[in-house]
Amino acid sequence: MGFLNKLIGWKVGGCIRLGRLDKSFSKLKWLILAVDQKKNKALVISKEPIGVSKFHDDCEPASQMKEPLCWGNSSLRKKLNGSMFDRIFSPEEKEAILTTSVRDGNNPTVQDKLFLLSEKEARQYFADDKARMTSGWAWWLRDTECCGWPSARTVYTTGAISKTTTLADDVFSMRPAMWVDLSKL
Repeated sequence: MGFLNKLIGWKVGGCIRLGRLDKSFSKLKWLILAVDQKKNKALVISKEPIGVSKFHDDCEPASQMKEPLCWGNSSLRKKLNGSMFDRIFSPEEKEAILTTSVRDGNNPTVQDKLFLLSEKEARQYFADDKARMTSGWAWWLRDTECCGWPSARTVYTTGAISKTTTLADDVFSMRPAMWVDLSKL
C-alpha cells in the first residue's frame, strides 16, 4: 500500500489510491486537499463521487422533528462511518484514517473517520467552481438548515455551491473526505 502512495508523493492537488468500492474495482482515487507536514497528515476527498444517498432517510417537517437535523444525527453520516467505511477500506487502511472532530454550524461536534466538507471548507480547499466539478454529479456538503423542512447544502454539477439548501431526502452523490496519517500509508 505504501510504496505506490510514496512514489506519487504528497502534494496538494495530487491523488492517492486507497480503498475500493468492490473487490473487482480498482482502488479509489482521493484528491489531496491539504498536507500538514508537522503532524504528518493529509486531508483528502474522493476524486469522484462514490455513490448516491439521501442526506437523511426519515425527513419530517422541522416542527415535527424530535431534534433539528444536523450532520451529527444524519443517516448519511451513519452510513459513511458504518457500513461504507467497513466495506471500502482494508484493516491496514482503516488504521491510517484519523478520527476527526467535525462540526456543522452551531451544532455539536462529532468524531468521524469519513465526513463531508462544509461550505467553508469547499471554498477554502478548492480554488474555484471548476475545481469542485466532478463528472456530472452534484454532491452533498454537511451544512444543514431546518426552515420548514430539513435540508442541506450541495455542490452543483457546475461546481458552484448552492446558495440555498436542498431537501435532505433528495438523492445526491457522496464525496467523502478524511484525514490520513502519512506514516501509515
